[in-house]
Amino acid sequence: MNAFWRGNGAIGKGIRWMAWTKLCGVKEAGGLGFKSLGNFNLSMLAKQGWRLENNVNSLVTNLMKARYFPNSDFLNATLGNNPSYMWRSLMLAHEMVKQGCRRRIGDEASTRIWNVPWLPCRVNDFLTTQMPVQLQDACVQNLIDDSHRE
Repeated sequence: MNAFWRGNGAIGKGIRWMAWTKLCGVKEAGGLGFKSLGNFNLSMLAKQGWRLENNVNSLVTNLMKARYFPNSDFLNATLGNNPSYMWRSLMLAHEMVKQGCRRRIGDEASTRIWNVPWLPCRVNDFLTTQMPVQLQDACVQNLIDDSHRE
């Protein structure tokens, strides 16, 4: 796309009339409204990461989990040793997925109190108090009063 708009066909490089970042800018700001392919690719990778986190019974999730994060979930996965090109690409969007994911608390017992984003706060959705060692594996379900559902 860059070569088409900025080049001169097969003859030469052509004249650079406008910076590529400006071409990708919004029309209201003087750009041409082209999509930034790098940002678009990153958003598609983040969407796949979100699917790995939410579709835990899919074949792709089970294969990726067995290979790259057998003892955790996608949000807590690491790059690991000898990662494939696909896994390295997904890990580029890993932090974006972590920042955008929130857990909905119901009767689920798998959400831990610490190290999981579950609080409804835009600034910091993690619990920041000092963690007692005996409660490191405690779940949010333990904080809910079942009789009053509070």
